[in-house]
Amino acid sequence: MAPELILGRGSIDGILELVPDATESILIVRGSTSFEASGARGRLRLSLGGFGLTEYVHSAQLPSAEEALVAAGELAAPDLIVAVGGGGVIDTAKLIAAALSNDLDIRSLLDARFSNAIPIIAAPTTAGSGAERTPFAVAYQDGTKYSVEDPSLLPVGAIVDPSLMESVPSNIAAAALFDALAHALESMWAVRSTPKSRLLAKDACEQILSGFSQGGSSTASRDRLAFGATLAGAAIAVARTTAAHALSYHLTSEYQVPHGAAVALTLGAILRLNADCDDSNCVDPRGSAHVRSAIREACDLLGVDTPLEAQRALRALQVDLGLPQRLSEVGLVAASQRQRFAAAVNQQRLANNPRRLDAVDIRDLVEELA
Repeated sequence: MAPELILGRGSIDGILELVPDATESILIVRGSTSFEASGARGRLRLSLGGFGLTEYVHSAQLPSAEEALVAAGELAAPDLIVAVGGGGVIDTAKLIAAALSNDLDIRSLLDARFSNAIPIIAAPTTAGSGAERTPFAVAYQDGTKYSVEDPSLLPVGAIVDPSLMESVPSNIAAAALFDALAHALESMWAVRSTPKSRLLAKDACEQILSGFSQGGSSTASRDRLAFGATLAGAAIAVARTTAAHALSYHLTSEYQVPHGAAVALTLGAILRLNADCDDSNCVDPRGSAHVRSAIREACDLLGVDTPLEAQRALRALQVDLGLPQRLSEVGLVAASQRQRFAAAVNQQRLANNPRRLDAVDIRDLVEELA
């Protein structure tokens, strides 16, 4: 079941519409700065003042199973969790929700060996991850990225209020928005894509690209970007991510590259490679013609005629947003670093890419982007 969604400026003030009956205690999981800077603190205190409130601050750079288990050991289980922040905050809230409802160790949490989680209402303060619309959470542990998935992690309610996103620093906003665009595009060509995911992805792309074309600074453009990001989250909940995400996690865990910026580094090249899908390398059971059709539709959404032009358009967008375009810009200077990066690809996400990418393909891609 999809989360109940309230959307629009000031929608955070309507949170009581989403609070389940019989709720008495609420845990607010929040970021270290965004909760105050966005104005969410004062507005939620007004709306939720009649409940027993506790706050937990996620201040680590990345969400982790270890953090969630430590937090669960210190907190009393509430009736409801309200997550206010970026994707890392919402993912941390999901992990805490599972840990508070189950007797878990790190391995069982990472493997999603649990039966339920405390219900969550998610209010993102960035337009990017779409975590408010997905049943999974990212967790990093010992430098490895895990995707923890269970239906009970899908928030029961999502509040997409663009006014909460206006205090986000421009570099964080830029990376988040590229993550949203990647979710939309990857949902077009993923092996697990469906007519539903492609329809959501098309709508998301149109909203996000329209927001970009308007400069991203007006009220209307920010609203489009926020709406597009949550649509992209709904799309990726169905289709899952592909090779661009599979290649991103090492850059985030080892080189502290913001997630969306890490995805942006390879997205255009992955689009171009997938356009060359044929019967010898296609892993999508619908066939290579289907994959090429999906890539053509992605090119149409980007307003270009060819995959190479699409790669260039995405590169130009990176430049406009101030994101890095080369691996050397984020610290991968030595050949040994690039080799380690190529070997660290997330195989689960790579399996959802419609074109088979072997070790040589990945190595060549990494060298192209050096």
